[in-house]
Amino acid sequence: MTYTSGPAFPQPREMGSLSFDGMSLRMYLIAHAPAEPQAWFLPVMPTERPEPIWSDEESRMRDASALNFEAMVAWDVEHKKQRYIQWPAAWADEILKGQE
Repeated sequence: MTYTSGPAFPQPREMGSLSFDGMSLRMYLIAHAPAEPQAWFLPVMPTERPEPIWSDEESRMRDASALNFEAMVAWDVEHKKQRYIQWPAAWADEILKGQE
């Protein structure tokens, strides 16, 4: 859920002027989110992590021998990237949720 908020730095509006309301509080919080995602945060992924596909029972002992190992690694890389991309907005939304 995306939370909305009023302006972070409100400016008075005057008739006929070019003044604006300023950036939203949510955008301000996004810009100032901690750089490192906290442990509670899990990004939204379009698919689940692929389950390993084994060629035989012996290969099951070694994770790197799964037939779809590359797909699993690619998903893990994307998951880590999405943690950092989605984190600032999730952090801002959690802060704003407490303000309701």
